Parts: sequence; C-alpha cells; structure tokens
Amino acid sequence: MGSFGTMARLSCSIKQGQKDNYMQTTPENLISAFGRNLYNTLLPASMRQRLDNAPIVQGIRESFKDEAAEIPYVLLEERHIANLRVVLNRDALLQALPEQAVVAEIGVASGDFSKRILRHAKPSRLHLIDAWDDDRYHSGLEQVVTDKLDGEIESGRVSIHRGYSTTVLTTFPDNYFDWVYLDTDHTYETTRDELKLLSQKVKPGGIIAGHDYITGDWKMRNRYGVVEAVNEFCVENNWELVYTTYETHRHLSFSIREMGY
Repeated sequence: MGSFGTMARLSCSIKQGQKDNYMQTTPENLISAFGRNLYNTLLPASMRQRLDNAPIVQGIRESFKDEAAEIPYVLLEERHIANLRVVLNRDALLQALPEQAVVAEIGVASGDFSKRILRHAKPSRLHLIDAWDDDRYHSGLEQVVTDKLDGEIESGRVSIHRGYSTTVLTTFPDNYFDWVYLDTDHTYETTRDELKLLSQKVKPGGIIAGHDYITGDWKMRNRYGVVEAVNEFCVENNWELVYTTYETHRHLSFSIREMGY
C-alpha cells in the first residue's frame, strides 16, 4: 500500500483514538495523540507488549492506581440531578448566574476569566482570590491582573486578595457571596475543603460553581479529584447540581446549590 496506505490507516486510527479511554495508562497514553496513533499503527504487537511491560510504564500505571484509590467514589442519586440544566460553555454559564451579585473568583491566573465574569454576569462586587505562588501561576500575574482591571479596582467594584483559598475565605463573613467560581489546584483534598468552607460563605440558596469537573488532565498527566469532591459534598450535604457545561474540549464546569431553593 506504500505511504498512502500507511497514512490512510493513520487517519482511521486517529479517528478511533479520539474515543480512547484516557483512564487507561498505556505507553501510548504517555505521549502525544499523534504519537499514540503512530505507536498503534507502526509498531508490531510484540514490541508494544514489551513496552507495556517495561518497569517505567508499570510504575506510572501503579502510581495512577494508587492516587485514584485514595479518592472516595460516591454515587449521585436521581434527586441530585433532578434540576440540572446543561449549558453550552462557560460564557453561557455566566449568563445564567445571577447578575448584580456579590461574587468571588477563586483561582484567577492572569484575569482573563475575571473579565468574562464582569462582562457576562455584571457583578456588583467581584473578589479575586489567588496565591500566585508557583512557576506557572507566578507572582507577576498579580500585577497583570491589576493592570487589566485597573478601572474596576479603582472604583471598588473589584478587589484582589492574595493568599490560599482556604485561608482567604475565612476572612469573609458567613452568608456573604451570592455565588462563587472555583478554579484552584483541582485535587480532591483541596476541593473538598473549599466546598465545605464555601457552603458557609455563600448566602442561603447561593451557588458554588467551578471548573474542571472532570477526572483529570491526561495530556498533563494530572489526576483530578473535583468530580469526586463535588459528588461527595452533594450527597453528604443535600446539595444538587444545577448547571454543567458541555465544551468539546471537556474541561467542564459545574454549579451546585443546596436543595430546596
């Protein structure tokens, strides 16, 4: 078949690869999507089997298993999604949330989503909370946000609070926020602790929303715990999902609220 036949097989393989289960850790999941399909198409089965059994791959596979084993698995019931509405993306979610509200964005990065909150949700007050303390989300980003939102900060509509979420949130009174948007480190432990604290800081009937309601970012090989923390919180505290987004890239957002509102 020559090069044309090889590329045809690769095309079919890429389409099929889009349906792969990324929860399964195999050597081809440790490289790029294109590399994964080259791996399946060009390497003989015997070589793929040897790579599968290589100590480094086995070690990575076991580390994923160990990490997943530490995260509780809690099933939602029908009542937790009875009022769930699916919206197209995060902009649509912001448009569905209350306007002229007291809002917090927790995990701000460079402030791009902060501007979208201001544009689509039109909050009366927006509190921006971030630690800005690692290589990716570094201290210089605080100044980027300040410059980006200087007019809103000057008017008092936007306030910046630098520090870790679970520390800064304790400085706000209970029943203060109408809604919040959470986008921090996505681990089970942090998300669990943030939800517990935020449930005291939002008003009765207030909404806790957040990003990356997914199992993990497998391109970056990060196992998240957001889904498990959110589901566990809803089951244990009688909360319900009211919105989820449906982006093609699958970095979904969630919104939850105490039942009865």
